[in-house]
Amino acid sequence: MRKIQDKLSVHMTHHSNKQSGFTLVEMMIAAAIGAVLLGGMISVFLGNKKTADLNGAPYHKQTFSSMLSLWQLRFWLCRLMRLHV
Repeated sequence: MRKIQDKLSVHMTHHSNKQSGFTLVEMMIAAAIGAVLLGGMISVFLGNKKTADLNGAPYHKQTFSSMLSLWQLRFWLCRLMRLHV
């Protein structure tokens, strides 16, 4: 009976010392992979932003000039209307 209890206590002690979780090496590898992915995402974002700024500039310039022309037209029409009234 004593032998069975000793074997059980050794067996249970062996399992209770086993730790669960990630090792330092696994954490470092995960951090390195995360850093590479984050760096790639940042470079893609900045490249797309630069392209959007370059492509959007003529559009904004054209929109501003159209708004300015409409404002001038409205201004002169209102002035003419006041003169004729």
